[in-house]
Amino acid sequence: MRVGCVVITDGRLEPMARTVRSLLENVHYDWDDMVMINDSADPDYDMLLKVAFPEFRHVAHETRRGFAGAVNSAWEQTDSCNYLFHLEDDFKMNREIPISDMIEVLESRPHIAQMALKRQLVNQAEISAGGYLLPDDMEMWEYAGHRWMEHRKFFTTNPSLIPKWVRDRRFQPPEAEGKFAIDLFNETDATCAYWGHGEEWVEHIGDERTAGWQE
Repeated sequence: MRVGCVVITDGRLEPMARTVRSLLENVHYDWDDMVMINDSADPDYDMLLKVAFPEFRHVAHETRRGFAGAVNSAWEQTDSCNYLFHLEDDFKMNREIPISDMIEVLESRPHIAQMALKRQLVNQAEISAGGYLLPDDMEMWEYAGHRWMEHRKFFTTNPSLIPKWVRDRRFQPPEAEGKFAIDLFNETDATCAYWGHGEEWVEHIGDERTAGWQE
């Protein structure tokens, strides 16, 4: 079994450094591949990344591909991996992430399309709604001492472990995440999942995506 890790960035070095630092501190796994996707189309930024993060295999786009294109590039570059830990450049892990345990659950329930990590609430809409993971939408599960929640509401590119069969589907802009989830749920019996029973594992540390990276 091959397990990879990818981090996608579009030019935000400061949050990127915090993301990678928290990854190295809190995810103790012997990755088969570590890839950094740079969609900034900035050669200077690419050079900074290569110097700052030599642990990664670096892939730089000569022209910006946008959000969906960057995700597809990340998934194409890690096509040989059975599972991929997917990150963007504005998340920080605040506790140890049990990748092996997450894989064990995904192996036992192969219909799960992703095992995501819950973040804090980040905007007024989420706060007013009482959260983005509502109890009525979630089915609680336990297996071999592991706990997770399954749902069929959305697919997220927040930090998550994603099996190959899901990554083979690819994103289609615009409305990349939304359209991807609609097609996934319409065409398969897949569920998406969050690790744990509602506790937060990661923290969103970025602002809005930069201009030109909305799709």
